[in-house]
Amino acid sequence: MTFAIVTDTANDLPPEIVEKYNLHLVQTKISFAEETLSDNEITIDEMLDRFNRGEYARTSLPPPGDFVAVYENAKKESSSILSIHVSSKLSGILNSANSAAQYVENADIRLFDTMNISIGSGYFAALAGHLRDHGFSLEKTIETLTQTREKMHIEVYIDDVDYLRRGGRVNTAQFAFLKVFNFKPLLQCNDGRLELQGIGFGRKGSLKKISKKILKIYDEYESPMLIVGASNRREDIALLWEYLGELSNHDDDSKMELIIGSTLISHTGPNSSGIGIAPSFKSFVE
Repeated sequence: MTFAIVTDTANDLPPEIVEKYNLHLVQTKISFAEETLSDNEITIDEMLDRFNRGEYARTSLPPPGDFVAVYENAKKESSSILSIHVSSKLSGILNSANSAAQYVENADIRLFDTMNISIGSGYFAALAGHLRDHGFSLEKTIETLTQTREKMHIEVYIDDVDYLRRGGRVNTAQFAFLKVFNFKPLLQCNDGRLELQGIGFGRKGSLKKISKKILKIYDEYESPMLIVGASNRREDIALLWEYLGELSNHDDDSKMELIIGSTLISHTGPNSSGIGIAPSFKSFVE
């Protein structure tokens, strides 16, 4: 193996992808009042139960020690390590990784900022594994990821604007407008930030709207991959594929499905979902 890959659970990659590309995971942290749990210590259903009881979650950074432990384990495979993480403009995870890297001896640890989160960020961790397994060097992989970063386009549907208000992602006027008319916030990840870009009318209307946005730019990609994700309302994945029409029938190499996990739900609330488009993995090795 030419290099090992480390990433964080905020990328929401399914277990089969983690196993396929032998990714080393750093667990993000979820906090309720005085209790802090690792991402793998709480399920989405347990989070929803707490939400229903009036509790609110927040995320906290994995301490550098967690990264050091994962890096030391990854180093057993290769002294060259590519550490891929969610946007530094949305989280301090990359800073924690950088601090930890200074304490790992005899290792060449390179950090990559995906400038994205969840389904957008997970794509890059999986792509890195695909490139490595097809003979790409560490340097060539980083170069390819960097060139591809601006081609990633993500649309996100938010069911409850209250969570965005608490996180400061909508201002007072935007919150009041959305709340009064019960509009649904539609967000994009732009330049590493999750920003309000539109409104939807109801769940199905909102999912159809973000699907149409992806369809509108689909032909701009020579060989695109579609990434669809949902949190607790898993049926939204099927609904998004339905709205994407015949594109849902494309081969599995051009599609990816992810479950949006605890980290993003802490910021966006339950019932969130999203869809992304980026170059397909096969386009880099054909």
